[in-house]
Amino acid sequence: MTLHNRNFLAETVAKHRRTAVLCVLYDLSSRFANLPIIQDIVQEKGFGCAHEELRQDFIFLKEQGLVELDEMDGLWIIRLIIEGVEVIEGRRACEGILRRPESDVYRLKGRQ
Repeated sequence: MTLHNRNFLAETVAKHRRTAVLCVLYDLSSRFANLPIIQDIVQEKGFGCAHEELRQDFIFLKEQGLVELDEMDGLWIIRLIIEGVEVIEGRRACEGILRRPESDVYRLKGRQ
């Protein structure tokens, strides 16, 4: 596999993982959760990743203006904001995020 193909594959996986994070937050009634909870749900959905990869995704989502990040006692808290809702609902496009995912694989059970 060439370096270009590896980078393309890594970015494609990251797009799916970031989309899964946003969908999970969207489906939570509170629209926020801590990193370990998100990591467990994202891994259950088949988007396994290292803790640091997910932290980098959180930072990416914050830089895109889709979430807010807080740290409480060393625990990262991620909160979906209106701009992130607009992306998940398909009213706004964002580089590095899939546009309006059609698959239920991203959704929490009971919220499809």
